[in-house]
Amino acid sequence: MSEEERTPEQQWAQDLGVELHGMSDERWDAYLQYLEGENRDKLAEESKRLLEESKDLKAALRADKFVRAQNQEQRRQLSRGLRELRHRRLNDIRDRYEAIYDEGDDND
Repeated sequence: MSEEERTPEQQWAQDLGVELHGMSDERWDAYLQYLEGENRDKLAEESKRLLEESKDLKAALRADKFVRAQNQEQRRQLSRGLRELRHRRLNDIRDRYEAIYDEGDDND
């Protein structure tokens, strides 16, 4: 998948202007590497931001339900895909946060 290729869920989020969910996988990895260079607090902030974005996405899915009631299956798939994406990204953040924390323990 190239830098500009996104899953349907990532593309939908990007079209809504939701930054963290809308990033391609490669851009997400590069962004996490950048945050790792900053500090642990930045990773924790992005975790909270990811959860806030999820609220916006859920609201957008509910709004779409009223506009296009016939797209129920598409919304269900999109919702499932967004949930899986969010879980993967939260796990990525947690793993990087723990790696930084473990490095700090080694330096003590």
